[in-house]
Amino acid sequence: MTMDAVQWIGRHAVALMLIVGWAALAGLLALGLERADRDARFLYLVETQVCHVPGAEAPPLALSAAARVADLRKASR
Repeated sequence: MTMDAVQWIGRHAVALMLIVGWAALAGLLALGLERADRDARFLYLVETQVCHVPGAEAPPLALSAAARVADLRKASR
């Protein structure tokens, strides 16, 4: 590395560290949102496929917020 490159990195070290930090936080947030989405899908499947007895008049158990939607057809979207 030339001296100019070393000086440029030295002058911009704080900005580079902030960029790396924000990128790491964004990645962690994306992973957290993906896991929350996966958990919500799992609960929806449990409530509609496992807890629901076919032929019964009662709706599936209210395990998630999707069951609190006024129109249950919209909850499945």
